[in-house]
Amino acid sequence: MQLRAYWAQFGVVYECDQSYHFLLKFSNLSFKYADTFDRKRNEAQIVERMGVIRDEVQRYLNDDQWEIFAADEVRVQQEAVIRRAWLKKGARTIVKVDREKAAQSYLGLLSQKSFTCELFELSWQKSSEVLRAFELFLKHHPDKRICVVWDNAPFHQSKEIRDALGTGKLLERVHLIAMPPYGLSVSFRPKDTMCHITEAELTLVLLSCMSSRYFLAFTCHFLF
Repeated sequence: MQLRAYWAQFGVVYECDQSYHFLLKFSNLSFKYADTFDRKRNEAQIVERMGVIRDEVQRYLNDDQWEIFAADEVRVQQEAVIRRAWLKKGARTIVKVDREKAAQSYLGLLSQKSFTCELFELSWQKSSEVLRAFELFLKHHPDKRICVVWDNAPFHQSKEIRDALGTGKLLERVHLIAMPPYGLSVSFRPKDTMCHITEAELTLVLLSCMSSRYFLAFTCHFLF
């Protein structure tokens, strides 16, 4: 082990690997994945664009005629995964699993004024399904102008959605603001961080609550 060889230079040798792990822990280190950085990401352009978005959204926040929402799609999947464990020698350990896979996509819209979240089921993450969800969503806000900030996924910029923004169309009173390309890092997208933090909790709830209202509220609370 490289770590053992390194410490041996200083006359320190432990029989147990865990002892070396404790040394790292006491040095204020933790064993985790590093954050990735897309090579195509232009940090200066992203910071500039995010500043423009914040200024624009701030104007709507101060206007009672407008409601502002941060939107994103999420896909939750149920799947049996077997991991190694300390099991009794000389005896077979049987784990009963459900081999059927189940998944559900949602469109979530988080209000930037009331911080309440609205979730809509999607059969798939595509333009037609997003427009169907928007039709239901807009019925909840009949007398308001709507500003939606979301990422620049290809289907968010499709002709189908652009056509729906015209006068007399479904999204006539909706203003869409796209985030910059490669701009959804941890610093601008806390949802990804929350997904990692609550992964275990979601797994426990998923098996019994895939279609329940409680599960929708739980997902909404932690993912958006």
